Amino acid sequence: MRQLLKNRAGVTVLEGVIALGLLALITAGAFGVLLSASRQSSVPDIREEMTYAVEKAGDLLKVYIHAQQNEFANTHLPDGLVCGPCGNISNGGCTSNAGDKIYPADRTPLASGTHYVGCLLPPVCDRSNSEFSYTIASSNIHENKLADASKEPDVNLNGYKITFTISCNGYEL
Repeated sequence: MRQLLKNRAGVTVLEGVIALGLLALITAGAFGVLLSASRQSSVPDIREEMTYAVEKAGDLLKVYIHAQQNEFANTHLPDGLVCGPCGNISNGGCTSNAGDKIYPADRTPLASGTHYVGCLLPPVCDRSNSEFSYTIASSNIHENKLADASKEPDVNLNGYKITFTISCNGYEL
């Protein structure tokens, strides 16, 4: 036995087992950290996409508000927005299926009530498990707060109080 302990020429089996054990422990720890990081990064990506969708909807509503303030109300709207943010134009008219929450025709997108804009959902959202809408309530606030249009959930735009509601694959913003 003393001869084995004094022999410094090679690696013993015990040293090899210890080295392999430490290597396995370090590898498992690194894999666990990477797996945990990938799980945490998926949720903020969806929320970031949802926030971008709300900003995009706010920008579209600004177009309607500015067109309405013009003396030729709604005549300066781009052709794609005449039937609402998600409406389809065919043969000069707006088309939509009854109860369509993805592509509804909405000739009055600034009227009080709930308006569905499912076409603005982020691509990562499953359309059958996601919903995007905004609710407009008129208010007596007539300040110009266009800079606040990207903030959620409540936005005041020239006297309109707008509340966005978005859910994507079970996550709500």
